[in-house]
Amino acid sequence: MRTCTKSGCITAHLNDNGYCDTHQQYYQSQVSERHKRYNKDRPSRHSFYFTNTWKRLRDQYIREHPLCSHCDALGITKLATLVDHIIELQDDYSKRDDYLNLQSLCHACHNVKTGKAQQERKKNELVKGIGRDINQGW
Repeated sequence: MRTCTKSGCITAHLNDNGYCDTHQQYYQSQVSERHKRYNKDRPSRHSFYFTNTWKRLRDQYIREHPLCSHCDALGITKLATLVDHIIELQDDYSKRDDYLNLQSLCHACHNVKTGKAQQERKKNELVKGIGRDINQGW
């Protein structure tokens, strides 16, 4: 048994989230508030991922392509957990439901691919900044 995570509460409990039964509602409100803040700062293009169109397309694609395409190319057999856009939505939103723009990836490969894309995007932004006219200022 552990004590409740809520400040000032010393009630013992067995709940996985760290809060006693009395403070479960408090915990749920904190989680809900955190999700609202997170989603508020996300670009509007991410709302596509909550549509039935995307959910059906994703489910169909991962059924037909159950293995991670990056691992498979390396000779590793690993189940995919995500369906990824090869060309990201922020680069070409019109390809959001293009079946040929999808690939199945495991979580690790998706993180590597997304990280590389973010680094490339930041690098391109820096290069654009260097190319500015010196008389325009920063």
